[in-house]
Amino acid sequence: MSNPIYSQSFEGIVTVITNIIETVSGVGTTSFTLSPEGYPANFAGVVSALSDLSTSISGISPLIAGSGITLTPSGVYTVIDLA
Repeated sequence: MSNPIYSQSFEGIVTVITNIIETVSGVGTTSFTLSPEGYPANFAGVVSALSDLSTSISGISPLIAGSGITLTPSGVYTVIDLA
C-alpha cells in the first residue's frame, strides 16, 4: 500500500478496530463495549480492542427485511429504524 488510510503501526490497528466497534454498534447489537479511556498503542491495546470488538459483534441480531424498516443516513453512519 503506497498511501494507507491508517498508519501502519499499533496506533493504526487500534484506530481501525475502534472504528469497526463504533460502526457495528448501530447494526442491531444487543451488547456494546468500547473502553472510555481508549486503548494503548501497543500489543495489549490491540488485544483489548479486539476483545471489545468480539463482545460488540457477538450481540448482533439479524435484521429481517420487510415493511417498517428504514435506513437513514446520518453522517458516516446509517441509522436503522425498526418502527
